[in-house]
Amino acid sequence: MININEKNDKILNIEITKDSYAYTDLNNIFITFISYNGILTLIYSTRNKSIISYDLNNFQLIIEIKNAHNGEFITNFNHFFDIYKKVDLVLSISCTNGVINFFNNKNWELILTLNNIYSLGRINSACFIQNNLDKNVFIITSNNYFSLPESIKIFNLKGENIRTIENSNENVYYINTFINNKKIYIITCCYNYLISYDYIQNNRYKKYISPKSKIHYSFKIIEENNIIKLISSSMIGMINIWDFHSSELLQKFIISNNSLYSICLLNKSEILISSNNTIILLNILTGKRIKTFSGFNNWICCIKLIEHKIYGKCFISQGIKNEQIKLLKINDI
Repeated sequence: MININEKNDKILNIEITKDSYAYTDLNNIFITFISYNGILTLIYSTRNKSIISYDLNNFQLIIEIKNAHNGEFITNFNHFFDIYKKVDLVLSISCTNGVINFFNNKNWELILTLNNIYSLGRINSACFIQNNLDKNVFIITSNNYFSLPESIKIFNLKGENIRTIENSNENVYYINTFINNKKIYIITCCYNYLISYDYIQNNRYKKYISPKSKIHYSFKIIEENNIIKLISSSMIGMINIWDFHSSELLQKFIISNNSLYSICLLNKSEILISSNNTIILLNILTGKRIKTFSGFNNWICCIKLIEHKIYGKCFISQGIKNEQIKLLKINDI
C-alpha cells in the first residue's frame, strides 16, 4: 500500500487546485482530453461558478469562463471531437436545475443552451453522438428523479428534440455511447442494471443484470479475445463484467465495502477505480486487488488517466468535500 502523503520516489503528487466544485458522486465532474491543437486539457468548474480550461502539460490556465451557467453551479461535463469539422466540443451541465450548455472549446463560443428538458429539471448525465451518414452532431440527455424518471431525449444543435428513446422510466446515473462495427449504441447506468440501445433502430438492445448489484455509477468497454466486455462499478462495492452483445454476466467481484465510482482502464487486464477515499488497482481477469492507494482526504468520485509530457502515465483525481484536483504519478503502477 502506498500512502500519497508519503514523500518517496514512488509517487509524485501535484495539487492543481483547491477551488474546484464537486457535486455528490456524478461521473465526469471534470474531463481531460488532448485537444485538436495538441493541448492536454483539463476542464473543471469552481465554487464561484466558473468553467476553467487548464493546460495540464504546462500547468497553466488557458481560460476562465465566468458565470458560465448564469449563477448556477456546474456539476459535470462531456467532451466530443467532431472529426469532420476538426473541433473540440464541450458540454457543461447544471444537474439540479437541468440546464446544458454546449461550447466550442477553441474560442468558448456558446453554441446552444438546453433547459426545461425534463418535468422536474434534474439531469445527471448527457453525451454527444455523431451520425456518420449526415455528419451531424446530436446531444443525448437522461434524467434521474425517482418520482418521475423520463425518456432519453435526443436534440439537434438547433435545440430541437428530434426524438426520444423509451427507457421504461428508468433512473439514469450515467449515459454515454459506444460504436462497434458501424453501429452506434447508447449505454445507460441505471439503479439495478445497465441498458444499451441501438441508436439507428431507436430501440432497446440489451439489459445487463447482476443479482443484488445496485446504483451503477460508471462503465467502460474493452475488447479481449474477440469479446466486447462491458465493465461497471456499483454502490455495493461490486465490479460487474458482461459480454456486451449477449448480455451474459461473465464475472463479478466484490472488492470493497464502500461504493465504487469512476473507472480508468490501464490495459485489458487492469483498471483503476475510486472507492471512497482510496483508489484501487484491480486485475479484472482474476478480481485480485493489486494495490490500494490511500491517504486522500475524502471521497474520490472522479479519476482520469492521462499521458503527461514530463511524468508519463499519471492520473487526475478529484474528491467531493475537499474538492482538490490532483495529478498523481505512481512509477510502478
